[in-house]
Amino acid sequence: MKLSHVFRTTILASTLAFGLTGYTQASNVEIILQQFQQGQGLQAYNQKDYATALKFWQPLAEQGDKIAQYNLGFMYLNGQGVAQDYQQAAYWFQKAAQQGLVEAQYDLGVMYDKGEGVTQDYQQAVYWLQKAAQQGYAKAQYSLGVMYYEGQGVAQDYQQTVYWYQKAAQQGIAETQYNLGVMYYQGQGVKKDAKKARSLWQQACKQGFKQACEALEVTKPSKKAK
Repeated sequence: MKLSHVFRTTILASTLAFGLTGYTQASNVEIILQQFQQGQGLQAYNQKDYATALKFWQPLAEQGDKIAQYNLGFMYLNGQGVAQDYQQAAYWFQKAAQQGLVEAQYDLGVMYDKGEGVTQDYQQAVYWLQKAAQQGYAKAQYSLGVMYYEGQGVAQDYQQTVYWYQKAAQQGIAETQYNLGVMYYQGQGVKKDAKKARSLWQQACKQGFKQACEALEVTKPSKKAK
């Protein structure tokens, strides 16, 4: 069974900042200014004017705005407007992750898994992926399931794999649907159930996941001879 759990998220829209950053002690003028900076940064980023986006987001990140911190980390991760620097990416992701931002928790977990900008540490990867998974983040749920499947950072546990795969599969992650189907087909962490496996593969195949389509073809019930 081919398993992969490295997805990347993307720049967060400024509209998210209005509901997530929670400036409880800021004045209305400060809030308006911060929202303006978020919006201007996003507009510049979408126009690939990364230098201007950085100019708006850097001060916000330094002030503790978790959306700006995450976006700044993403720019360092991809070398947009700055020299690519995984250590700086991990630094800013950590800042945002500590404030509960699910995307940052997930990407920080990926960085610990891959050893990008930080010393490779599967336990830390699991720690941050778990935090994101518990908030319902489908990519983290799938990735956490992979960690349990492979026994990286945690004891190998197929039942936990199935648990997290099911949560991600219900949110439509095609790769999860495929891998969960394999587990049902092989009876790993669950009772063997070919019908359930094929149902999951059908869901993934409809999304264009090639391996799921191939699995359906290979396991197609043979026609009984007359």
